[in-house]
Amino acid sequence: LILLVLGCRRSPVGSTSPSSDEPMLHGTTSRFLVSIDPGTGIPTVLSGTGLEGCTTIVDLAFDALTNRLYGMDWQAGMIVRIDAVTGDVSPHALLGTTGHRSLAIDSATGRFYSVDVLTDILVRLDPDGSLTTIGPVGFGGIDSLEFDPASAQLLASDELTSQLVRIDPATAVGTAVGAISGS
Repeated sequence: LILLVLGCRRSPVGSTSPSSDEPMLHGTTSRFLVSIDPGTGIPTVLSGTGLEGCTTIVDLAFDALTNRLYGMDWQAGMIVRIDAVTGDVSPHALLGTTGHRSLAIDSATGRFYSVDVLTDILVRLDPDGSLTTIGPVGFGGIDSLEFDPASAQLLASDELTSQLVRIDPATAVGTAVGAISGS
């Protein structure tokens, strides 16, 4: 089992963990949704028989206000909603291209962000369903994205330069923060 660990999350409502406030790591192998106990490192498969119909989920985003887990289905160019207990997947929004390999959500506004790795373009999906092109990031390999509510900035990893990148969500300007250790 090869895991792609995607970020530290709080356990969603309905989680089997002892408390919904305990820190949890979620990840995907593209076929299975897993949680990883941060204390022991032991993975638990949450999705039963797999993420049916979605074989290319490449990034996850957790909305802390609604306790909903979302994924980016790269091949379909679609944001999907994932039941963190059963692994059931349902469509949320189509982004229109298949180059999106990253996903983040600003829980305060309900806005999703993604960078199309084929074009280096940051897009924003608003709660009303409107899709806005923000602009080029300046890094050609953004493959993971998180929204930092404290700074109101996006943080990303760039696989081509092995760097952590800060992205202004209003302008799409990316700035290298530093090397990613172990790259």
